[in-house]
Amino acid sequence: MNGLEMPEAPELGSLQLAWLEELGLDRRLLSRYTVRTETAPAQETPKQAGSPEAAHIPGVAAGDAASSAPAADSASTRDGVAAARGLLRSLLGKKDAAPLPLPAVPEDRPSAKTTEAAPEPGTLDALRHAVLHCQACALHQDRGTGVFGEGNTQSPAWLVIGEAPGTMDDRVGAPFQGRSGELLRAMLKAAGADASADVFFTNVVKCRPIANRPPVAEEVAQCGLHLRSQVALLQPGRILALGRVAAAALTGQDADLESLRGKVWQYECASGRRIPVIATYHPGWLLTHPYHKAGAWQDLRLARDLDRV
Repeated sequence: MNGLEMPEAPELGSLQLAWLEELGLDRRLLSRYTVRTETAPAQETPKQAGSPEAAHIPGVAAGDAASSAPAADSASTRDGVAAARGLLRSLLGKKDAAPLPLPAVPEDRPSAKTTEAAPEPGTLDALRHAVLHCQACALHQDRGTGVFGEGNTQSPAWLVIGEAPGTMDDRVGAPFQGRSGELLRAMLKAAGADASADVFFTNVVKCRPIANRPPVAEEVAQCGLHLRSQVALLQPGRILALGRVAAAALTGQDADLESLRGKVWQYECASGRRIPVIATYHPGWLLTHPYHKAGAWQDLRLARDLDRV
């Protein structure tokens, strides 16, 4: 990746690994770390275990990505981790040896441990299920969760479509989180749109690309099948396409964003219904290029005034 290599994951002691599991870290994250061979840890007093030094786990930095690399699985390693976990529980005053539950999995995140009733075909629930379990392209390998979208599902006045989920979107399973989402909702409110009642938010691509890079053509083509079904089921009054990738996908024009702005395009559903499309800047772009806000406001007014035509 641009000539840079990921730093080698540090080795952790058995007790450190047990601490991390007790703190609730996802086992997929822990699998990135190897466990060094060591003798059983010496008995400590509860005071030592509760000290700030014991709570500090070296070698674990915020933002470390989960990896599919398998953890060490030798019998000695497992025995050492089990012994450390038992010691840790005794130090914490735990009487039983039942494992603590892992952090709750978001309701919409696929889980091999849950059995879901199949939703009725041809509905938004069925499409959501398909999106969250989709493996059509390589993006599913690194996603936290698919981001289907959220908002008014009953013929919303506005369907707002971005390019792809960001880091925070991937974490919570909803689009347009953080500062860009706040700016977008403020802009829609200024245009007379109630974000909680009039709008459905989604993206062309439903899984976050690594490092928040723009999605490539193959990813847009694969997720475009989901998006087409989504538009047909939502039947919005208008579509606001945010950024060049979304604008090109919705207008069918492989062109730069500036040439797509300022016009009313038409998106044709499979049923033959035509939905007006307005292209404008992505709010994330506006945060770093605020001088484009005036142009974005012109685009929003164009979309708003469609009701008066």
